[in-house]
Amino acid sequence: MQIKTGWRKFLHFAKFLLPYWKIEILLIVFSQLIVYLGLVNPYLSKLVIDEAYKNRNVKLFILLAILGGGIFLISGIISAFSNYYSRYIKKRVNVDISQLVVSHIHSLGLEFFKNTSHSENLYKVNYDIDRVTNLITSAIEQVLKLFPTLIFTLAIVWFLNWRMALAAFFLGIFFYIHAAYFAKRRRHIQHKLIKQNQGIFSRLNEVFSKMHLVKAAGKDKYESRVYSKGLREAMATYFKGIKMEVLSGSTSNMINKMIIGAISFYGGYQIIKENMTLGTLTAILVYLSRVAGFHNSLANLFQNVSMGLISCDRLQVILEKKKEQSEEKERIIPKDFGPNIVFEDVCFCYTPKKYVLKNFNMRILPKQWIGLAGGSGCGKSTVLNLLLGLYYPLTGRILAEGIPIQDIDLNFIRVNTAVVLQEPNLWNASIRENIVYFNAAANAGDIERVINEVMLTNTIKQQPKGLGTQLGDGACKFSEGQKQRLALARALLHRPKLLILDEALSFVDNQTVIAILERIKKDYSHMAVLIISHNSQAIKYADKVVYMKQDSSVLEDKHNNLLKNPDYRKLFNIEQTEI
Repeated sequence: MQIKTGWRKFLHFAKFLLPYWKIEILLIVFSQLIVYLGLVNPYLSKLVIDEAYKNRNVKLFILLAILGGGIFLISGIISAFSNYYSRYIKKRVNVDISQLVVSHIHSLGLEFFKNTSHSENLYKVNYDIDRVTNLITSAIEQVLKLFPTLIFTLAIVWFLNWRMALAAFFLGIFFYIHAAYFAKRRRHIQHKLIKQNQGIFSRLNEVFSKMHLVKAAGKDKYESRVYSKGLREAMATYFKGIKMEVLSGSTSNMINKMIIGAISFYGGYQIIKENMTLGTLTAILVYLSRVAGFHNSLANLFQNVSMGLISCDRLQVILEKKKEQSEEKERIIPKDFGPNIVFEDVCFCYTPKKYVLKNFNMRILPKQWIGLAGGSGCGKSTVLNLLLGLYYPLTGRILAEGIPIQDIDLNFIRVNTAVVLQEPNLWNASIRENIVYFNAAANAGDIERVINEVMLTNTIKQQPKGLGTQLGDGACKFSEGQKQRLALARALLHRPKLLILDEALSFVDNQTVIAILERIKKDYSHMAVLIISHNSQAIKYADKVVYMKQDSSVLEDKHNNLLKNPDYRKLFNIEQTEI
């Protein structure tokens, strides 16, 4: 059952060869020509020994030598073309599989990314796709080359001496048993080694991305020890594989030599008995040496197939994940986005019976500024995730322009919405590239305008290359407040209908926050704004505030009115005397 499943997965990926079927057929023809031409020279050796040498026929010797050289030259030319087109198909198939896998990963919901590390997915994209590509492009070609070689070689040996052919066939059975046994053992070791290497890669990638934390905590030596430990464990597994490979190779070599030795002994006996010529024995031994090479190639084929099927299985796990949005029904694209969004008695939980939202109600209208406030864990981020369609409510409903969010094309909501989070999520690219990420068609005047809106004009002018300055990994060249303002500039340049600020200016001083929000209120009057913040200077700009209490109840009123509630005041560290 496991073998059938493995080959079903192989066939699933083998379909990537179909667009290149003409070239693949050409490669098959080339491989067959190489097989047939390779079978001629050993027979020519027989004729040289039995006819040219024996009869001292110089003309025949020269003719056979020219014929052998011509076959060698033609085989070399065909091999060169075959090698080029084989690599061509391999690269094209690799690109096709990479595009499918990465595109599918992009289409998966947020839940997938919460349950898998990005390093694990990156490792699969880099490692497993190469293995699968190698399997489907090389395995078929090898099979179509190796087995005809074996069949025709044994047929020629049978023609030359059927007794020798039978001896070679029965002795060769031991090798196939040997190859199958070691392939199974090495598959288990390779599977373990892949997991260990993936773990090392994931940990190292995470450490590099959090180097500031590692340095601040003095964990440099600790992380080095963790890395070294992982390397040692992987090395131990690797050496197990090497031992298995050496044992497999040495025993395979012994079997081959024993087979050739036995056949040579038997052939020599036949020559002494004058039942066979020296030329015939020479040709048979050359043919059987190629069969021995076939045995080694078959062992490598077993290993490549074994490792390739492991990678097929790992990639299939990703491809079987359901996409974020079902394609079973046609999605609605409203004519316009107000926005007009309504939460009606929405209930949601991440784990059974532990509700994050319970009978939650909220409405967002065009051009309206709404504040969303509440203590940690009350569900503010969940509201944001539901609004963007990253999750769907368990009960109740969310309407956008009067249509249930489950029925709307999610891209319609997302392209009309810009979200600025506390973590800016900037790219290791230039300032300009980061700002225009949502709006690549923006001109220089638009870019200058949003930079001025977020009060970064002087900061950018002081940079050595201005807008062309590289931010560095994690935008390490800028302060946290500057990063947040760059992220806000990126969102404003998009000119969304709905702007969501989720603690977006938490690292910016109050005076600057007030100045920025005043400018947004004045220059972006077309836009609705949802402010999630613990900063009273930011939340006071909301036309109304939705206060989410820890008991899942909701209060909705103006900021100044809600300040009469002692729990609400505590969110902003405001004393009664300050009101």
